Amino acid sequence: MLSLKKEEKNSLAEIEDLNRRRSNAINKFLNLYFKYIAVFIIFVVLWGGFRFFIKPRFDEAMALSGTSTKQKKSEFITAYNKMEEYSNVLDEYSEVDKEKINKIIKMVPEEYSRDDLFTEITYFLIQNNYKIDNISVVNPMASESQPDLEADAPAGRRTTTQAESSVESAPHINYIKALPSGIGSWFITVNLSNTDYPDLKRLLNLLESNLKLMDVFSVDFEPTSNTATISILTYYQKN
Repeated sequence: MLSLKKEEKNSLAEIEDLNRRRSNAINKFLNLYFKYIAVFIIFVVLWGGFRFFIKPRFDEAMALSGTSTKQKKSEFITAYNKMEEYSNVLDEYSEVDKEKINKIIKMVPEEYSRDDLFTEITYFLIQNNYKIDNISVVNPMASESQPDLEADAPAGRRTTTQAESSVESAPHINYIKALPSGIGSWFITVNLSNTDYPDLKRLLNLLESNLKLMDVFSVDFEPTSNTATISILTYYQKN
């Protein structure tokens, strides 16, 4: 019995000694290689963070940045091409004779009043020896309640009257509505007397060759009484 107990104590002592030596070996190993192990663990943590968190967001940001850059580049190229077109137009415009530019501007001048237009038309007809019975200058897009400027030529008297029919019923309205938004128009009606066919033809030629853009909308000629009624559209640039 004593022998068995003694052997048991020896075995326990050997196990404890083995465990102690193993623990000492581990401690010694850790003391020698702890800094390397710590560096390795830190490296693994940093690599994992970069691989699974930073890199996906970086790739996404780069993709968005690339798309945005391409879009901005496309917008820049488009704007640059437009600028080049404008530059070419300006270069061509600068080469045009100033006299021709002024003529073109006079074809559709800036906005002016009915009084000015009335005076201009009256002077034009009198200067070319036409007898005027009446001249009416109308804003074709005005409402029915707006007065239109008319004149009784022989007495030199001007009156304001309402339009006889609705603006929408006038046949030239659809044509005027199709004009660009920046272009306005005046509708002129001229009643002439002592006018034969050659006189009427000469007047139409004069209107056609007039520097200001005018469209003869209708002509009503009575050869028996030598009277004529001419409707004309002329244009201006809105301010």
